[in-house]
This record gives sequence, structure tokens and C-alpha cells, in this order.
Amino acid sequence: MQSGDLTDYPNPFAMAAAGKSKPRHSAVRSALKFLILVAICFAIVLGISVGSKRYLMHRLTADFDSLSAADKQNRLVQMAEMGSPAIEPLAAAMAHSDIDVARTAYDLLRNLQNKWTVLTPSQQQTRHRELVTAISSVSAALPDDRTGWAVTLIQQTITEVVARTDASSRDLYRRAGETLDLLTLSNRSGPSIIDDDAFDPSSPQRLQVRGRPYPVSIENEPPVVNANDPPPPSIYKSAAMRLQPVNPDQTIVLRDVQAAKPAVVEKPPIRKETEYFVEQVQATNPGMQPTLVDSPMETYDDASVIHWLASEHGELRDKAKLELMSRGFSRDDLRLAARIATADVPTRMELVDRIAREPSIDPRPWLWMMSRDESREVRLRVISVIATMNDRDARNHLQKLMIDESDPIVAARLRKVLQLR
Repeated sequence: MQSGDLTDYPNPFAMAAAGKSKPRHSAVRSALKFLILVAICFAIVLGISVGSKRYLMHRLTADFDSLSAADKQNRLVQMAEMGSPAIEPLAAAMAHSDIDVARTAYDLLRNLQNKWTVLTPSQQQTRHRELVTAISSVSAALPDDRTGWAVTLIQQTITEVVARTDASSRDLYRRAGETLDLLTLSNRSGPSIIDDDAFDPSSPQRLQVRGRPYPVSIENEPPVVNANDPPPPSIYKSAAMRLQPVNPDQTIVLRDVQAAKPAVVEKPPIRKETEYFVEQVQATNPGMQPTLVDSPMETYDDASVIHWLASEHGELRDKAKLELMSRGFSRDDLRLAARIATADVPTRMELVDRIAREPSIDPRPWLWMMSRDESREVRLRVISVIATMNDRDARNHLQKLMIDESDPIVAARLRKVLQLR
């Protein structure tokens, strides 16, 4: 071997790495372990999400009784945002002594029922079953003037499941019927006008119909007559404007009877010629009126005139357009006003967002007008948009709305926006 000859040295780069070959079942086992780990993590996340809702619901209901009426309404709105965990506390709140708090709970349950229509049939059935169970548990505690709310909720559930033929739907239908029986008068053990005192003395009382029927006379049954009783009188005579009974064998002597003299009635003389004075009156059609509205259109505000843009009478629509143009409305303003007057609720809600984003117009007059819309959803959307305007005019307008608002849900949103406690 000469120096520099490397033929006897092995090439380290040519050596094959010696390793253990894993069997096939080992790879399958590793995959199963990974899937099990993923499932465990998913279960943990799901449990945390469900448990967090339960925990938050427990925190919201812990000090509920110590709050004021306005704070209780705000708290109920927060509960309703959590979905199905809020069904039981909302149903219990319908029996609250404050009628405004109870009304808010009922309205929130109605909104939840309307949102369930987009769920799958199995999810809808689960929610309705929870609602029926919650109402059944508080049926005996509901005051008499609020059982109609619970009946309305149960009837909505019955409407949803009455056409289904599966076993679970039939069972839910049966339980809903039993809950209705608990809410009726004959089977209900709650406060009544006879048994217990009402929760609210000023509330209307439920009539109590349980009891014995009135006695009814038996037809074709001869009256019981005692043999010692005197015979019934058959003739009555007059004495000092009073009728007295007379026996049949008694003789009646008539006194002071005079022959009737015919009365002579003198008629006044009638003139043969009678003068008549006929005043000429212009004939008018009773079906027509001089104007289409009771007062001139100039006396109405912009919102009323815009409302007439949706009238069925073309003449009234044309007069409304002319009146708005005389008040400075442009053609674009007229088109927007006509859309607001003729649109349905979803379209009006979209118009609220478009008006808020449109830079070419002043959104305040339009939002001020739509804040008094007849739809609750539209008013809530407008209030949310006005709340983003952090200035004095917007706050003053929201305070005016708070004074005039009668809907408890909208009032609760206004309190939240105005940060009232």
C-alpha cells in the first residue's frame, strides 16, 4: 500500500444508513392517536364554550332581584343575546311583579321564537321543547293577566310541530297541549278571585267558573199544592192604585161609574192658500269633499306629507310631491322619500344603512324621521346608527325618543345607548 492510495479505505458517502423499518400497524396506531388527540381538543373547546355561556348566565341571574326595573330590562336583553340558555330565566321573568319587566321578557321570548325558524328541524324542536318545559314550570306562578302571553308562545310552538309526524314531534305536541291545560282556568292552581290573592291588586282578575251549576226547574212537573192552602185568587180589584186579591165567591159592587161622554176636539181652521218660500241651495254630492285631507297640506310636517307619497289616490300623491318641492326637496330627495314611504321593513332597514353611508346627503333629517318608524326593528337600527354620532344634537334626539318610547325593548336599547342606570 503506497502513501496516498485510498483504495483500502471505505467510502463513508457510499454507506447505506442502517435504520429500523417500522411496521405498518405502527403508522395506523400513530394516526389513531392523532385523531383521538384532535377529538379531545375539540371536546375541550366545545365544553369551554358551553360552560362559559352557563357561567355568564349564572353571573347575570345572580343579582337580578337587587336591580332596578330599568337595569332588569337591560339585563334581560343581555340574557336573550346568549340564545337557548336564556329561555328558562326569561320564562321565569314573565311572572315578575313589575309589568314592564315581565313584558320585556315576553317580547324577548317572541323574538327568540322568530329566530328559530332559520334553524334545522332538530334544532327547532330542541328549542321549543326547552320553552315548553320552562313555561310549564312557571305556569302556576303566572298572574292571571299574563297567562295569555304564555298561551301565545305555546300556540306558536304547536303551529310549528302540528304538521310533523315523527315520534319526537308528536311527544312535543302532547307536552305543549298539557302545558296549555295548566294555563287554562279549569286546571290551573294559580291565583284566582276565590282561592288566593292576586299578585297585583290592580291587575284584572280571572273569573272563577269552578262550582255547582245553577238549579234548573224540571219541566212538566206539577206544582206541589197543600190541601189546607186557600184557593188562588182569580180576580183583582183596584183600591187606591193597589191590586188586592178577591175570592171567587165574593160579590163586587161597582160605584161611581158614569157613562163615557164623547170628547169633542176642535180643529183650528186651515187656510186654503199657503205661501211657501223656497231658498235656492247649490246641490252638492255627499260622496265628494272639497279637499282630500281635512286640513291644508301646508299645516302638516314633512313626515306626514312623505307618508302620503304611498297613498292609493294619485291626486294626493301629486299634491304631496308639489308640497315637498315647495319646501325645498330636490328630485333625489323625492325619490328617497318615496322609497321610504313605500318600502317594507327589510328594505327600510337597508335604507337606514345607505343613508348613513351616503356622503352626498345630510343623514340627520332622514334618520330623525325614521327613528319614529312603526316597526321596532327599524327603530332599533336607527338608534344604533344615531348612537355613532357623538354630538349634542344626536344625544338630545335620543333623549326625546326615550321620553316618548313605549316599547320596552326599544327603551332598553335607548337606556343602554344613553348610559342611563
